[in-house]
Amino acid sequence: MKKTTMAAMMRTKKTTKMMPRGDIPEFGAIFMSNLATMGECLEKQLFGLPSSNGDFVRRVRAGMLLFLFEYEKRELHGVFQATTDGAMNIVPHAYSSSGKQFPAQVRFSTVWECEPLSEAEFSDAIWENYYERNKFLFGLSQDQVCRLLELFNSKRMKGVGSKNLSCGIKRIWDYAGGDRGMETEGGPIFRRKLSSGVSVVSHRKLEGS
Repeated sequence: MKKTTMAAMMRTKKTTKMMPRGDIPEFGAIFMSNLATMGECLEKQLFGLPSSNGDFVRRVRAGMLLFLFEYEKRELHGVFQATTDGAMNIVPHAYSSSGKQFPAQVRFSTVWECEPLSEAEFSDAIWENYYERNKFLFGLSQDQVCRLLELFNSKRMKGVGSKNLSCGIKRIWDYAGGDRGMETEGGPIFRRKLSSGVSVVSHRKLEGS
């Protein structure tokens, strides 16, 4: 398939008047940090955003896959998984060394240890979320999470133990040896249970919400 440039995709988005994407974390989410706060995020296994993002973060559910965008180098780090639902002030004074407050928080664990993706590498995977050339929304759909997993799979660090997580054409989360997750759906939140004990959670937006 011919590769489409970001500029071309942005033109297509404007021309076809697509609905905005990324305003809620349907299947995953991107959090943001700078170089100074990234170390604290990883050490405390805690992601945070400003209070203005509180409604967004509260929609994050334990089990969702997460990614961290370091905006100074403009690199995306992954792959992480929420271990709690998003909430306000899980750790009230986190990131105090930065002189800023990021009270919309979620705890996470590392699923894969990978080299980061440059924006040139990951932007096509989430092109629907871009509303300006260098600005994008943080909520991820199932397709976007799958695209990012495909990219990060090639960046996995050798010799580092991590869970075998992939996304096939049928959007089934497969594990080595052919183990497959079973999906049950009931309401706005459904969970894919995997044989390794990991769950991947999707949060679907309710009509009228």
